[in-house]
Amino acid sequence: MPACGIRTAGGREYNLGDLQALALMSGINGMLIGGYLTTGGRQYADDVKMVRDLGLTPLSARSRAAQGE
Repeated sequence: MPACGIRTAGGREYNLGDLQALALMSGINGMLIGGYLTTGGRQYADDVKMVRDLGLTPLSARSRAAQGE
């Protein structure tokens, strides 16, 4: 993939449902997790588990910034 950020945010639970993991497998490299500005999202632990179950390592925005991304 090109060196770019492709992210998903609010609405992924509603629009993707059980297919959210496919978005990560398809190249999305960032997502908002937990509660959103005006609505609740999935539980933080559930999203982290989904990422880890795919064999990926979740990074926080701070750790990405420290890496220069």
